[in-house]
Amino acid sequence: MIIGIILLLFFLVFIIFIIWEKEAVEERRGDKEFLVCPIRGILRARKYDTKGNYTEEYQRIRLIKYLLQKGYPKSQFIIEYAIPIGHKGHNILRVDLVIKGQNKFICVAEVKKGYTEENMRSAIKHQLIPAMRIVNAKYGVYFDGTRKSRLLTKNDDGTLSIREFP
Repeated sequence: MIIGIILLLFFLVFIIFIIWEKEAVEERRGDKEFLVCPIRGILRARKYDTKGNYTEEYQRIRLIKYLLQKGYPKSQFIIEYAIPIGHKGHNILRVDLVIKGQNKFICVAEVKKGYTEENMRSAIKHQLIPAMRIVNAKYGVYFDGTRKSRLLTKNDDGTLSIREFP
């Protein structure tokens, strides 16, 4: 009887150890599989989607790293910024990233995971330009990780210039 109890306890401890070790291995492996954002840290997002394409989150991190290299401080980044619109702000226009410095918006960015002409035109027309207008941002960035990414600049006369994003 006592031997049976000892064996049962040993078996339970062994099972607990295996489960604990498996979780530890998954956690260590997770650091390599999940993305790390320079602003938000480790994310529960992956570099590739199920079809093998880069995810939108990966593209956003690429843009953030680029902007950090250009000298914008981390403290000025706001991710997934919600802009209230419509009657009494009941609707929301959400943009992927804004850079805000000293009570004014410098840049608004919209990130997409893959380029199509239709997606680019729609994002610029329905998200980026309205967001730039509402928050009075000087710059807007459409970024998809390709050479089709665009930089919008508001000119002194209020018109927009669009060129290839670096």
